[in-house]
Amino acid sequence: MLPTRIIPDFLSVDELDLINSLTQQHGARTEVGSKDNPEMHHAMILSFFLDKSEFEPVRDILMPKLRQEFGSDLELDDSTHILESYSPYGIHSDVMTAGFELDNPRQAAWTFIIPMADYESHTLVFDQGFAEYKHPQQAIDAGVLLPHGQTVPPDLHQDYLSHCDPNHLNYLTVEEIFKWRRGWLFAMDRQRFHVSDNYPKNGIDQKRGIVCWSTILKK
Repeated sequence: MLPTRIIPDFLSVDELDLINSLTQQHGARTEVGSKDNPEMHHAMILSFFLDKSEFEPVRDILMPKLRQEFGSDLELDDSTHILESYSPYGIHSDVMTAGFELDNPRQAAWTFIIPMADYESHTLVFDQGFAEYKHPQQAIDAGVLLPHGQTVPPDLHQDYLSHCDPNHLNYLTVEEIFKWRRGWLFAMDRQRFHVSDNYPKNGIDQKRGIVCWSTILKK
């Protein structure tokens, strides 16, 4: 799988403010889930489209920086957006997110997360992941994700993943824990299972970050 990376201060405050301003003015809003269903992830997606003239300044900020770090053939999917998240996702992968298909002529590459502010919240990425399975239970049922046979740290579920099925931790091992810091970039292979911590438990009712899914040329 592609290497997980953390790049401090990837975007400046001014760059974040510009991206936020243009997205608020010209972006498309889509609500996911419902605040009336506490068991369902709830978020507002503020999409911005790098091929449109209104977002040319955003493309001029993001693409040179990303290609310098991750290769000149890197492209972003059309679903680049600011995520306003009000409740956490469960454990999942991103290969098939936003309509990506496995027979695509390009290879699914990294998920990028860039927090818009500092939050007492984390994204956890696991060593395990698959192109074909979005949720760990699917891989468990298919017999391709097996118990790792290690003792699960007792504080892992309590401190970070109290909203997740604790049984899944018998099949997953944590590769990296990324604390949300303004302007830092977190990059992880789209195949890897990953998850937000249960940040409402820390008193956070909303967090905002840029989320991008990328592709590269197949080797």
